[in-house]
Amino acid sequence: MSCQLNTVASCSCMREVKECLFPDLIDENDVSETDNSDWEDWMKEGREDSRAARRHCSRQKPKPQSWFQDSIISLSPSKDLLVFGYRDTVAFLAAKWDEQESRGISLKFNIVWSGVLALEEKEQITTITCLPLASQKKSSHGSPDWTCVIVGFSSGYVRIYTETGALLLSQLLHEEPVQRLKCRTHEPRRHAGIPEQVEELTILYPKALVVIEGFSLYQALRACRNQVAKAAASGSEFHQLSPLTYKKWGLNDQDVVNDYVSCGLIAVNEFNQLRSTSLLGGHDAAARPSAAAASLYVATGVAPYVGFFYAVDGGGPPMLSDVAMAVASKLRTALRNQVSSAGSRYLGGWLGIGKKSPTDEQQPPPRIEPATQLPISICSDKNSRRARDLYLLKELKSLIKDNITNSDDLQRDIVTKLSVIRTAGIRQQGLERVLTVRYMDHDSLDDILSSMLRQLDSHEIAAGAVEEKILHHYCHLHQQLLRTYRLLCLLSEGATVHTQDSPNNTSESLSALLNAPVSEVEEAMSALSGYRATRTGVRVSFMDKSSMNVTQFLKCFHGNPSSHDNVNMEILPIMLNKEVSVEGQLELGAFLYEQALAGKCSVISLQEALQKSGIQPENLFTLLVNYWLSKEDWNFTATEYLYAILKHLCSMQGQEDAGGFSDWWRIMRTACSRTTNIASALPAALVGRSVSNLVEGALTKPFNSIPPPGEQPKSDSEWLDVSSDNELWSLLLRQLHNLLFLCTVFRSKPHLEERAEPVSLPEILLSVDGVLHSGRGAITELVAKWVAKVGATAKAVSVALRGSMDASLSESQVETRQDSMSMDQDAAEQQTDETLTNQEDSISALLGRTMLRFPHSLAHDMVLANCCWEYVVQWNKDLEAVVYVMQAIEHLKLVRNGILQHGVGAMVWHTFFQEKFKAAAYLIDKVGKAPKDRLCRKELGISDHRSLRDVIGQCCVLLDIIRESQAVKDNYAEPETDVDMEEIPVYGVVEDAWMDCQGPTPLVELAIDQRPTNYDLVSHHHQLATVLHAILVYELKSVRPLSLYDSKGKNALFTDLHTHPVMPYPEVDATVTDQRLQFLSKLISAAVRALPTKAPQDGATVSVPAAYDMMDVDTGVTQSKGDDDDAPPSSRGGRSSKAAATLARLDASQWYGAAMVLTQAWLGVDVDALRRQHVRELYCSGYDRLAEEVLLTVSDHSEMGSQLLRVAGQRLAHAMLQGSSISNYVSHCSTKLISWLSSMDYTSLRVADVPCEDTAILVSHVINQLPETHEEYDLAVELVEVVHS
Repeated sequence: MSCQLNTVASCSCMREVKECLFPDLIDENDVSETDNSDWEDWMKEGREDSRAARRHCSRQKPKPQSWFQDSIISLSPSKDLLVFGYRDTVAFLAAKWDEQESRGISLKFNIVWSGVLALEEKEQITTITCLPLASQKKSSHGSPDWTCVIVGFSSGYVRIYTETGALLLSQLLHEEPVQRLKCRTHEPRRHAGIPEQVEELTILYPKALVVIEGFSLYQALRACRNQVAKAAASGSEFHQLSPLTYKKWGLNDQDVVNDYVSCGLIAVNEFNQLRSTSLLGGHDAAARPSAAAASLYVATGVAPYVGFFYAVDGGGPPMLSDVAMAVASKLRTALRNQVSSAGSRYLGGWLGIGKKSPTDEQQPPPRIEPATQLPISICSDKNSRRARDLYLLKELKSLIKDNITNSDDLQRDIVTKLSVIRTAGIRQQGLERVLTVRYMDHDSLDDILSSMLRQLDSHEIAAGAVEEKILHHYCHLHQQLLRTYRLLCLLSEGATVHTQDSPNNTSESLSALLNAPVSEVEEAMSALSGYRATRTGVRVSFMDKSSMNVTQFLKCFHGNPSSHDNVNMEILPIMLNKEVSVEGQLELGAFLYEQALAGKCSVISLQEALQKSGIQPENLFTLLVNYWLSKEDWNFTATEYLYAILKHLCSMQGQEDAGGFSDWWRIMRTACSRTTNIASALPAALVGRSVSNLVEGALTKPFNSIPPPGEQPKSDSEWLDVSSDNELWSLLLRQLHNLLFLCTVFRSKPHLEERAEPVSLPEILLSVDGVLHSGRGAITELVAKWVAKVGATAKAVSVALRGSMDASLSESQVETRQDSMSMDQDAAEQQTDETLTNQEDSISALLGRTMLRFPHSLAHDMVLANCCWEYVVQWNKDLEAVVYVMQAIEHLKLVRNGILQHGVGAMVWHTFFQEKFKAAAYLIDKVGKAPKDRLCRKELGISDHRSLRDVIGQCCVLLDIIRESQAVKDNYAEPETDVDMEEIPVYGVVEDAWMDCQGPTPLVELAIDQRPTNYDLVSHHHQLATVLHAILVYELKSVRPLSLYDSKGKNALFTDLHTHPVMPYPEVDATVTDQRLQFLSKLISAAVRALPTKAPQDGATVSVPAAYDMMDVDTGVTQSKGDDDDAPPSSRGGRSSKAAATLARLDASQWYGAAMVLTQAWLGVDVDALRRQHVRELYCSGYDRLAEEVLLTVSDHSEMGSQLLRVAGQRLAHAMLQGSSISNYVSHCSTKLISWLSSMDYTSLRVADVPCEDTAILVSHVINQLPETHEEYDLAVELVEVVHS
């Protein structure tokens, strides 16, 4: 079912409402978003007065977040008035139309009045109701004329106000807080069976209900409103008129009344009259000749939950005695009223409203009319005995409630109350209430039950007295439970502990007890020991005494109602209450079995107690299994005790129901499969299989006599009769062994030579049922989670899964590993359990031994693919952890199967990167540079632009992986790594124990089913990713990346990689080409300028620009300089200056290569101009050797020579200014050369102080580049003479 909420009005003055009601929550420095400065001054002054008046009344300051919930709110049905109230203050808000509103919500509420309403000391508002009043004239249009506000107070007063806060009426109707105010409008008579319903106002108090007729209320309010208007016009004081007439009904038969409904007059007929007379007057009541009209009120609360109250309004002619009583009552009331009014000396009468006489200082309390008691309607039999017993039951409950401790007097009173109750069903209700009293002890409850049984046995129970038989059965059953509780308490206290020998915890003894092979028992013991070794400091601890009291114990059980005729049975059958919670069942299981499993009491004594308890064996079995599986670290001694208890429970069930044991074992296997306490489930499964075989007779030969694998039995008699249950037990044991091994691995702390950033994950909890319902890739996913949690690097995981710590394996090692993989799986599993006890095992050792158990699930590529997915999922949860993205890509790189690598890469891109990449591109294009940190957080959810830089860098690597794998798959290129594109990965193959896995599709299967990507489209996205990465790395400015593409190129961006949109032509218009050339020019300049300004020597320091971060060429990961951007290179991450300079040169070369790759896709860009710029920038930075390498690729030698000539001239001009030796030779040069050198601006050189030999080599390159016919050739020749002189 759904609905739609439409906005009909708005309230824009909530801050003012809060200021009126909760002044202490308003911060003086807080400025509201909407300035209501146009409010009138009188309204502000009124709020200031009201704030000062009630500041002393605020004892408990409400929470700022809950002030709206703490307020009392009422909205008029006609939606014209809204009232907020809190404690003694209210705010009236009237609705007005705003014709200038353009958003569609024209009806707005604004404050019209606010102030304090309390007139009595410590008086507070408890309820508010807005009541619209319409004229009764026929010419009325039907809409309300005005709305009054009815307010109930904690003092019992009910006051009525106008919309502007003027007081109309104030009357004290009852001396209790007002709880509810409800109104009912007129309902005409629809047909003859339903009477006409009149208008009325009903007021609910805790123990009374006041009814005011609607017509008289309307007349009084209209008169008071007129008087208020006249008094305001004349300036005189308003005096309240006569008080309202009302009816008051008492609700004393219901303990607590929370709410009510006034049903109005009920239909009157002869049957209803007789029924009402019988209910109200009892069996001997006489019915009057005329039917009396009655009003029905339905009240909800406590004791009873729902009460039906009948108010008889009238009847036939009264008796003469009734008339005399009524006259006497009226006379007495009139005299009391006159005395009260004369003695008060108040002008307002007994209402207490008006001007006080100056002679008196104290006002007597107004007189309150007493409430007329309503007898409550209850279901009763033909006589009044049941009603009497219900009253006695209520007294019994009050007696129990009024006491908090047990005593002999209380016990006697309870027995007395129960004894006088005649109805058996009600007496049983009383017993049920007594048996739930927490402060009653075992002996007291036993005495009470014994007294009830003696009273029941004192007379013979009639054959048709079903309720008495049920009560008798109830008493016997709970007395039997009390005896069981007493026996168990004695066992717990050690009163009946028998001397017994300590079990022998050897594998041979357990094998003999469980009738299992010694090797299987040793394997289980070894696995459990290895698991517990990972839980250092954890020990099994048992409570000295159970905390379950007798009432909790009794609540856990119930009897069979159909067995009440078998009260003469020695032991009554008792069943577990299905309403007991899981925690309650575990607590009960601890009470029953904890001492026996701990060896602190005799198992035989426990068996005797359970045998006499009458509790059904299947319930005891369920409690035992659930309690055992709730604890983790049981020792092997407890396993023997578990076997003994379980075998005894089977003997209690009896051989006649042997076929029902299959349900027992199914329940036990299900519980072992669902629990995450694998260390408890494994021994439980061993015990369950042993007892199952013992009970069902499936075991014909001891396990030790079974021939070994591969050897045939000597005769048919030696074959083992294996039941279906036994096969299921064997399968469950294999699954538990596997998961216990995984739990041991997951809790170990492997030694890592190189650690990646670990993922903060909760403890990995395993269960057989959870793995079976998590799909065929569940084991792989769990191992991937563990790898991410411990922080193992991708290389370490790959090496471990490939069988060696080294990247290359010798042939002997490969053969050894293949031999070990062909070993018998049971022997391999046993070997792994024996060796998996060292906390400092390497990741390779742990994964290697895990592969022996899960050879299919832990295939190399499957684990790496799931690790990649796990890391990127964790990054998606925390975008600040960019390192997870890097680790994910590292794992993806090492996936050897190209089909799987391509599919996982495409899934990662479409699921996690595509939308973020699109948002980053639009953001950078919008600002034209690397966005500031604030924009990154707002638009992308990434903390700063450096984190964004690393994410975009990983996008480049991911797209490159997808593109390369697709190219190899389509035979476009040869694989650069050992990626296998021919073999289709096998998925869906799991170990034999997990063949029944069902659930989500494995990641490998989803990856293989991915559609092939469009190579051109992937390259198109890779180009944009490279551009964005360059902008972020070098913080390029005035670059809009989307302007580097035409309309077709833009439309092709951000589409799914497997689609085939219209791709742009290689050649674009000149505007786009110029934009591309400008961007590539900025990129080359920024890459070169990021190089150190001085080639370092060994141990020397270099000056690295502030905007430079070293980037890993293979991964695209930028290595930040550290937290301090101004730190010297020697302190950045421990790198030497020479290493930093080497990485910087490699980085510049990498970005130059990226620029050249972009020129291959962007046809029309002048590649030679970019090469010339690169050469010039390198020479300007003092990297002459690198420049000479790039110089060989330049085609336009003339232009290149001219540019290098100016660089050489700038160097010589700087040398002349510094007064070096070369300046002496320059003085003998021609005036043309000197003038040309003087015009050179050497400030554009990043490194101007270079060796003279480098300048001479540069000039020689200039001569080689310039043709002899060039106009600057002679100038270059003269420079050669200068530098060589």
